[in-house]
Amino acid sequence: MAESIIQTDKKFCYLCGGGAFEPLDKHHVFGGARRNKSEKYGLTVYLHHSNCHIFGKYSVHQNAQINRMIQKRAQLTAMKHYGWTEEQFRQEFGKSYLGGTEDMKKIGVTYSMKKIPESGSGIVETEESYIELPVSEKNADRIMNHGTSHMLEGTVDRICRLQGYYLERIERVEKV
Repeated sequence: MAESIIQTDKKFCYLCGGGAFEPLDKHHVFGGARRNKSEKYGLTVYLHHSNCHIFGKYSVHQNAQINRMIQKRAQLTAMKHYGWTEEQFRQEFGKSYLGGTEDMKKIGVTYSMKKIPESGSGIVETEESYIELPVSEKNADRIMNHGTSHMLEGTVDRICRLQGYYLERIERVEKV
C-alpha cells in the first residue's frame, strides 16, 4: 500500500482543488484489473465523493475526457518516479494512456476567466486564456457546427478552477 505519488495533500480534491466541503474518496486512477497495481505504485488521488468522483457530470466516472486526463498525468508521473519508459509502463499496466490520439482532433478554445476573489476582497481580475484540447472527430464536428458543449464548458471550467479562477465564458472555438 504505497502513498500517492501524484497527490501529497489529502485535504483537497485533486480535480477541483476544493477542500473537504464533501467527503474525499481515494480514487484508483487505473481501476478494474489494474486497481491493485494503482494501489501498489501509489497511482491514487483524492476526489470529492459526489461531484468529482462518482456522480457529477464532470466526475472521473462520468466523463471519459476527465478520466483520460488523469490517467495520462498518472502515467507520466509513474514513468518519471520509477524511471520507466513508455514500453515498461505498458508491460506493467497492459497499455499506455499517452497515445490514442491518432483518431483524435484538436480544438483550440479561447476563453475568459475570472480570479476567484479572496474573502472580503471585492476586486476580481479577468484574464483571457487559450488551450488546445483533444476531442474525437465526431465531437469536434459537433462543437464546430453547433457551438460549445456542456462537456467542453465543464472541462474548461475545471482547468480554470485548478488555477484559482472560474470560467466566465468561452470566446472562440476553432479546429487546430
